[in-house]
Amino acid sequence: MSTSKEAKKRLQYKEKNNRSKIWPIVLAIFGGAVIVAGSIVLTGYLFCNKNPTPPSPVEKNYTIKTDGTDEYFNVNDDTQSLTGWKIGGETGESDKDFYAEKYTGLIIPTGITSISQNAFNGCISFRDSNQPIKLDFHLSPSFTSIGGNAFWDCVGITSVDFSGNDASTTITSIGAYAFYGCKLSNVTSGAGITEITPSNKSWGDDFHVFGLSTFVPNLDYTKVPLYASGCGCLVYGTFAPTGSATTSVCSDAFSGCGGITAVDFSNLTGAGKINIGDSAFASCLLSDIVPGAGIDDRTPNGWGSLHIFCLETFVPDYTNDAISLSNSGCGCLVYGTFAPTDATTSIGSYAFYHCAGITAVDFSHYTLSSIGEQAFVQCLGIHSYTFASTQKYDSDFTIGSYAFLCCASSGKIICNNCCVSTNLLSEMIAHSSSWMMAGYWTTAIS
Repeated sequence: MSTSKEAKKRLQYKEKNNRSKIWPIVLAIFGGAVIVAGSIVLTGYLFCNKNPTPPSPVEKNYTIKTDGTDEYFNVNDDTQSLTGWKIGGETGESDKDFYAEKYTGLIIPTGITSISQNAFNGCISFRDSNQPIKLDFHLSPSFTSIGGNAFWDCVGITSVDFSGNDASTTITSIGAYAFYGCKLSNVTSGAGITEITPSNKSWGDDFHVFGLSTFVPNLDYTKVPLYASGCGCLVYGTFAPTGSATTSVCSDAFSGCGGITAVDFSNLTGAGKINIGDSAFASCLLSDIVPGAGIDDRTPNGWGSLHIFCLETFVPDYTNDAISLSNSGCGCLVYGTFAPTDATTSIGSYAFYHCAGITAVDFSHYTLSSIGEQAFVQCLGIHSYTFASTQKYDSDFTIGSYAFLCCASSGKIICNNCCVSTNLLSEMIAHSSSWMMAGYWTTAIS
């Protein structure tokens, strides 16, 4: 597996920091299980017995209280640092309740002095793209920093506004990966945060990079990844490089920039074939790619409506543990529905590692024997998995560790007329190292 060592370290770091939050959620999954005439229906939240229908967004803002009385959020009494959720018991009740209240805006007020590292790392309430939320900052000069991984995987955060900051506010640091995976469509600058997109528009007319004024994006984006400290993935728009100077996009260059929804290589002239590094577009929630500079749609037959853009030298093979769509030559330039129709029965390890542009997976055309480790890890765009009517959950069907780690927080697992072993199905969904889904995922089997 040739996925970059840094990408693996990043994932392992996230797993370590998330495990304590997710374990109690997945272990409580079966509070909503109902068995009727041999059928199994998992209802409601996958961590509590509630209505399974995700709440519909409405205009409703919530302002964090800084006097120690906040119902949902922890603010350190001494430092006034925002440290994360006020967890209810061991099941993330505050997180869940905030989500159920249908808030679409979170106001971070004057008085907050910093946001801690990992404060909202992967939280349910901010991890549903079907319920977008806006972060509205009103920071004072006493505010110093946004910690690394602070809003990691918060794909539901679509807008960040710093215009309410006091004019004297100076933010000293934005940690690496601070807004990793956030599906941003708008960022508004304010005191302490400015737009730092290259002024010559060499990255496209509709591409926007925000961060500290001290952060200088490398004009050929081969040396300064936008997840780095000072920017932290405050990025959105269509990446459409122009000119002839561009010859490569380095490993992890735009990794975690969920706000990049389209890539267009058609304006590169005289550059020959551009090189795409490992995980260059990892966790970018892509919905469109325009070919050019040697990058073209080279999806093999039998992969459904999936689109894989890569160099001619890259040969996709989802059964091979040594080939991942995150590897150099492709770098997660992927979007669409993966619906294989050939006779292959296994999915290789790391096959779709960090390919957030995949929106659905359909295995209904054949029976699976195995899904490799981390096969769909960090695929935040997937909202449904469908299995064949012949699918059996028995000792011949194996799921590798972290196969579905860091999914979206809502969706469906569909399997009609399956031959199911109840205990093994439970093992598949609940085992903490195989299928970490938390939130409004529902499962129906009949």
